[in-house]
Amino acid sequence: MSEVTDLTVIEIKPEQAPVLYSAGGLNGFLEQIRELAKEVPDVTTKKGRDRIGSLARMVGSSKTAIEKPGREYLKRLKEAVKPAEEELRENPLLRQP
Repeated sequence: MSEVTDLTVIEIKPEQAPVLYSAGGLNGFLEQIRELAKEVPDVTTKKGRDRIGSLARMVGSSKTAIEKPGREYLKRLKEAVKPAEEELRENPLLRQP
């Protein structure tokens, strides 16, 4: 069985979102996950089968740890745009004839 160290706990703070959720911003996190997923445990042993389950959980929780803050960031961005959209929509001078 090849030995790969476990993933460090991924924690994304709200102030990191603008940098991380832009082009290439998540590459470091994604590379950690890819390396973890490359591990090939020995399926013929109980320890190897247990490791497969452990790896699956780590990859799944890493995905959630990246995706959930990203969704929250998108929600905040959409909320920030709403006042401008409403102003444009409600202004009679800007409506199409």
